[in-house]
Amino acid sequence: LLSNSQTNLLSACCKPGEKMDWSTARGILLPFWLRSDECLRKTSEEIAQSIFKQKRDILECALFYVIIRNTRSMRNMAATDNSESGRKFFKFTTNYDFTSERGKKAAEKNAYSLLRKRKYLAAATFFLLPEPPMLNTALDVIVTKMKDLSLAFFVARLINNPICASSGNGLGGNTLTIGGNFSLGSIGGG
Repeated sequence: LLSNSQTNLLSACCKPGEKMDWSTARGILLPFWLRSDECLRKTSEEIAQSIFKQKRDILECALFYVIIRNTRSMRNMAATDNSESGRKFFKFTTNYDFTSERGKKAAEKNAYSLLRKRKYLAAATFFLLPEPPMLNTALDVIVTKMKDLSLAFFVARLINNPICASSGNGLGGNTLTIGGNFSLGSIGGG
């Protein structure tokens, strides 16, 4: 957390030429020590690409796109997923506007359906699709059902945070923040 060479440390955590995967990120507790939200966003996209390349299932990687609000890449990947669930997900994400009440209700209904089927990662993803996301419910699923505190912290840090360098909050890109723009920099940390 105190290192000034965090990007170098992050690079050293992966084999040369390979992208970060979630098991590696969880193993090194990445969301807890990487201060830069921009690096964390890039890592989230790398993780999503790595998962999709390995599993070819959009529902396994969609969460990592949703938390950085990169719906364009998520839809492009969903369009290449030829499984039935991939086609349904692509159709669902293109048919609904998740800023509307109708889109929010549809996402919530699907999330609860996935919870009943014990598809917790996909359920958390659907809880996060609407704008504003149902963050507390998604985090509850991740912590209580998936038992993944690292993923919960990763989601909380990225879901509501604009890229610090481009936002007008004056925090800079090297400040550790979590959901709701709470910053450790504001209390002397980060």
